[in-house]
Amino acid sequence: MNKNTKPLKYIFENHFHQTWNNIKHKFPKNLHSSIWNNVSKFLDCGDISRGYTAFKCNQCSHMHIVGFSCKSRFCSSCGKIYAENWALNLKEQLFDVQHIHAVFSLPTGFCRDFFFSHRFKLQDLAKAAYQSLKYVFKKSGIHSFGAIINIHTFSRNLDWNPHIHCIFTYGGYKKMINGKNLNLFHTPYLKNLGKNVH
Repeated sequence: MNKNTKPLKYIFENHFHQTWNNIKHKFPKNLHSSIWNNVSKFLDCGDISRGYTAFKCNQCSHMHIVGFSCKSRFCSSCGKIYAENWALNLKEQLFDVQHIHAVFSLPTGFCRDFFFSHRFKLQDLAKAAYQSLKYVFKKSGIHSFGAIINIHTFSRNLDWNPHIHCIFTYGGYKKMINGKNLNLFHTPYLKNLGKNVH
């Protein structure tokens, strides 16, 4: 590995193809081409043989070449840029109020295994999380609130772990004609909700 090669790319360059042949049976067949294409893009990211942009200094004529990026969210470099841009755009849309971050997770075993084999059902997890929040706010007498819901499918150690991250306003508006009375919701409702979900 040369000094310019990132550790993650080095691992994939040297081990992915052999490992993939041994583990691909664990993934749904309709995802095989997508996985292969994203890893291939990641490995080719910044490779000047696949295109580049050149910058030349008008004074010393020094040339700086930058290989085209892959634009894949799987890529450790491009994915980071994608996430940062997403966060900046999101910041512009959020209300300037206090927010809360909550995570809805599934128990290990059958529930997680089910969503591994039926990934098209993951959107139902997001809908369930929203309905849970809606229930909590309704119990607090709040009709309108703001929420952003994001699906994550892996844990920090890269195990399959579908879970939902929610960012929501610490309060909302009652169902009133003028819609200007801001109420805070009661956190015990949210805590009790987590205790009752199995």
